[in-house]
Formats: sequence, structure tokens, C-alpha cells
Amino acid sequence: MLDSMRRGASSWIIKILLGLLIVSFAVWGIGDIFVGGAINPTVASVGSEKITTSQLLENYQRDVNEMSQRAGRPLTLEQGREFGLFEQSLRQMIARATLSGVASDMTLTISDPLVVEAIRTSPGFRGPTGNFDRIQFENQLRTFGLGEKGYIELVRRDMARDQLIDSVTAGATAPDWMAERLFRYRLEGRVAELIAVTAASMPDPGTPSDEILTAYHTANSGRYMAPEYRAVSYVHLSPEEVAEELAVSEADLKQFYDAHRGAFFVPARKELEQLLYADEAAAKAGREKVVAGAPVADVARETNAVNAGATTLGAIATGDLPPLVALGITPLGEGAVSEPIRSDFGWHVVRVAKATAEQTRSFEDVRAELEQQVKLERASESLFELSNKLQDELAGGASLEEAAQKISLHAKTIAAMDRDGRNPNGQAVAELPEIADALIAMFGARDKEVSDLVETSGAGYIVFRIEGITPAVLRPLETMRDVVIADWKIGERNKAAEKRAAELVTRLGEARTMEAVAREANSVVRTTAPLTRQGPLTDPSVSPQLLANLFEAKVGDYLTAPAADGNGYVLARLKEVQEPKAEGDTRMTGLRRNLETAIANDILAQFETAARKELSVTINRSVVDAIDLQTGSVNRNRAGGGTGLGGLLGL
Repeated sequence: MLDSMRRGASSWIIKILLGLLIVSFAVWGIGDIFVGGAINPTVASVGSEKITTSQLLENYQRDVNEMSQRAGRPLTLEQGREFGLFEQSLRQMIARATLSGVASDMTLTISDPLVVEAIRTSPGFRGPTGNFDRIQFENQLRTFGLGEKGYIELVRRDMARDQLIDSVTAGATAPDWMAERLFRYRLEGRVAELIAVTAASMPDPGTPSDEILTAYHTANSGRYMAPEYRAVSYVHLSPEEVAEELAVSEADLKQFYDAHRGAFFVPARKELEQLLYADEAAAKAGREKVVAGAPVADVARETNAVNAGATTLGAIATGDLPPLVALGITPLGEGAVSEPIRSDFGWHVVRVAKATAEQTRSFEDVRAELEQQVKLERASESLFELSNKLQDELAGGASLEEAAQKISLHAKTIAAMDRDGRNPNGQAVAELPEIADALIAMFGARDKEVSDLVETSGAGYIVFRIEGITPAVLRPLETMRDVVIADWKIGERNKAAEKRAAELVTRLGEARTMEAVAREANSVVRTTAPLTRQGPLTDPSVSPQLLANLFEAKVGDYLTAPAADGNGYVLARLKEVQEPKAEGDTRMTGLRRNLETAIANDILAQFETAARKELSVTINRSVVDAIDLQTGSVNRNRAGGGTGLGGLLGL
């Protein structure tokens, strides 16, 4: 092949091609032509600083973890992207880099003593005593793959950026007129008198004709749709499932036990009861009663101990106690009572209810745990390799079932499920806990399509194939005739309630009182609590529409609106407008603080926008859009800086 290339190079066509190639290297650089092959391509540039793919993915993973904690359920990387979290992470990184760039240009520096103090007081580096712990510090840096020098510079840079932010936003205050006007707007109260005209109080409209029922069924088809169902085959690669196929020898278990013996060490623990007093004399008196045999809980109540009702501390290792308390308790045996011990919380008297000596759990005691732990550890190590092998088999033409068999797993099938993971009977499919993280992807895939790897919250992967799609269809009227009739009747009664409410407004215009009109409607007059524009709507009669109308009305005005619970209409009269007084109201302090924060954020946003122009911020959108969240790589086919050389030449 080399000989043929040398011979071909002598032709004028090849010379032109090579010339164009050399020019393209000079103009665009090698990296832009082979974007897909870059190991860690740049996603954005802020001045001279580059934000790489790996940096973005690390930041994004942290953001997803944080959102998962707030949501109370695990979110996958793909779900986070759908929520806009991926783009938000990129924007935040660009903002931080922009402000750091400005701080650097302004030569803002943070002295070594300030950096050291910030690190020493960081909660993440505190040891058992509550003070800075060097070992904890080094362990944390090792976990995040950081060196000490690099971490110190990161802290220095963050502190410089914070100093810049403080300087830019310093003095951001809310003018009195603005705060007071906003206070009045948000907390203005409106009191209304209400008469409920319920749908249930309206006459039965009778049974509709088939023609009317058919028209209603068609006009409200969205209520009567059967959801889209999909049949899915899938392979789940999870540490637990892979672990089931693994065998571990006795020798391997003993070797693991010996290597991790410290993990099975159980420190000495003492079950403690405590009395806590504000002064030493009371503590001594309480101790005398306990030594005489009185129960600690009774002594606490009789002597008005600070912790009366909460005297039991449970089983505690002495290392988990405040140092001074631990020092006084360590030498005590079971049943012993300490002398009064002083701490920052007061005077402690502690009785040792039970003492358990330190021990190391034996191999036989932990054998079952060891086996599961070793299997899971090995399964996790082999999971990535297995996922690659599965993908290779699929790429080679194997079916999903054949590829699964090659790695000693089995494909599972779900006959039919909707977007919520429910079968046609409305019940959750048995496999839902396993495939929950892939549901969104499953309903975005094409029929008969084999998916890419979908990462799960359980540190596993799912690959699936859509076996069939049953489109969402309108359920036939015959199958739900009774439901449609009931809905039609409710609708007709609501129409009648609306008409009746309008008639009652006319009666009020004839100088009738609210009480008299309420009697005509077989209802009562009810007065609301003061309603605010942004307050929670807990009244079942007050709908958002009624609330909005009340804040546009004048005192004495009558108006109607649908009830919040959908049961008829409400006739209302605006009775009173309550103007809030800012002076002396503690809520004004919080509102002013929030307003000043919003103003400071606006100032900072404008500053950042100007700084971005100065620093020439650019985003490599083709790389950002082509990032594969599962592998962290950039898709060759999607990334690129425009038309390739072959496209330019028509090849």
C-alpha cells in the first residue's frame, strides 16, 4: 500500500489533494478536522482558559447528584439533561471562569494566611474532635484526584472570585419606595363574601340522546384515550445480576477478610444515661441520688435537669463523645456513675448502663456478607467490560438475545406498558423498579430499534429493543358509555350553575342582600379569610380565576367564577381591602433582603455579560451537542466544525 501511495503522489490530482490537506491543517488545525477523535475536546473557551469535556462532565455529575438529593429520588444523566441541568452546568462553569478571568486580569490576590485559614476551617476536613484533621484532608483530596498544591490554588482562585463578586455587588440596596410598594403589592389582603352554587344542587339534566353523547365523546376525546403501549425486550447489566453468576472460593474470601480485617472491627461501646445541669451544685446533688440507686430518668424529672425526658444516649463509642466527656467516661465500668463533667453544654453526670468490649467479628460471622461483597466488587469491576462486549456483539449483527447469552445474561420482555410503566390493567409492571431509569428512552425510541447503553441509578446499564408500538387511541363509546354519561351530566349541571350564578348577580343588582340571595339559592354566605395575590389557595371555592378577578374589582363589586374544585360556580362580593403596614412588620425585613439579593444578582449578571464580551467567550456547540453522557466521549458523526474535506471536494 505504501508503494502505491508513493506512486500516486506523483500524479497532479494527488498533489492538489495533499496541498489542500496541508492548507486545511494550517487554517483549522488538526484537532478541528478530527474532532471526534480528540481525547478531551474543548467545549468552551473563556479568554485563554479552556473548559474541557471531562471538566464539564464532572461538574454535571455533581449537579445531578445534588438535584437527586433535593428530589428525593435518583436521576440519571439523561434525565438531568432533559430537565436542562446539563446546559445549566455549562453556563455556571462559563460564569465562574469569566469572573475568575476578570479577577486575574485585575491581579486580585489572596494571601497565603487567608487561604490556609479557609482550608483549616472547612467542615469537610474536620476530624472526630471537630478540628482540622490532616488525614481527613489528604483522604478527601485523594478521593477527588487532587494534589495539595493544585487544591490550594483552586481555593485561592475561588476566594479571589468571591472577592470580586463582593466588590461588584457591595452596596446593592433596595430603595424604600420600591420595597414598600412591593410589600403592599404582595401582602395586600382582600376579603370576599361568597355564595356557592354547586353543580350537585342543579336539577338532573336527564339521559342524553345517542347523538348528543357521541358528539360529547368526540369533543372531549382527550379524556377517553387509551395511552400508547409498548412491548420491550431488554438486558439489564447490574452488579447484583452479574454477581449471581460469579463463584468465589473459600481462599478468596479469607484473603479478602484478612485484607479488610479493620472493617470488621467493632469498637468498645457503652450504653449511657445522662443528667445535664446548668450548675455544678445541682449536678452533684443529682449524682448522689443516682449513686443511691434512683433511676436516672426519675432523678432528671425530680431535679429539673436540662435534659429531663431525654436521658438515654444509647450505645456510643467514646470517640463519638465530646473530648472532655469521653475522658471522664473511658475508665468507667458497667454500672458506674461519673463525677460531674463540665463542657460547653453544661455539667454532665453520666451512668454506664451497659459496656461492650471491643471485638473483631470472626470470619464465620461475616462469611455471607463477605461473599456478597466480593461478588459485587468483582461484578462492578467487570461491568464496564461486559457492557463493551455486549455492544460489540450487537454491532457484529447479533440479536439482543444472542448478545445477552454471550455474556451469560438473559433478555427479558415486557408485553405492554405505558409511559408510567403500567400495563393495560393499570397496574405497575413487575419489572418497573429495574427499568424505571430507561422509561423515557424507551418511549423515545423507534420500533425494532436496539438502544445504546442507558445508565441506571444502580450503577448498571440497560440495553433494550422496542418490540411493538400500540398507538394511543380513542376508547370506543360502547366500552365506557356510563362514564361518558356521568361526565356529560356534570358538564350540564356546571352550565346550569353558571347560569344560576349570573341570575343571582342580577338579583343582587335589584338591591337584594347577599343573605336573601343565598336563601334563594339554598346556600349560605361565607366570608373568606384575607386573600393575597401570591398566597396559597386552600379554600375549595376560591379558584385562581376568582382570585385574579377579586384583585381587579372595587369594594362592593359582584363577580362570578368557577369553583376551585370544579363543583359549580361561586358568586362573590368584594367586601374589604386590607392595606398592609410595613412599619414594624418583621416580614418587611425578609422581603427587603430578598429584593436586595435580586438586585445584586441583576448587577452581577450585567457585569458578567460585559466581562464575557471583553474576554471573548466562545462555546463549541457541535462538541457540546455530541457528548455521549454514558461514555463521556464525543460522537464522531455529530461533532465537527463544518463540511469535511471530502464534502468540499464532492468525494
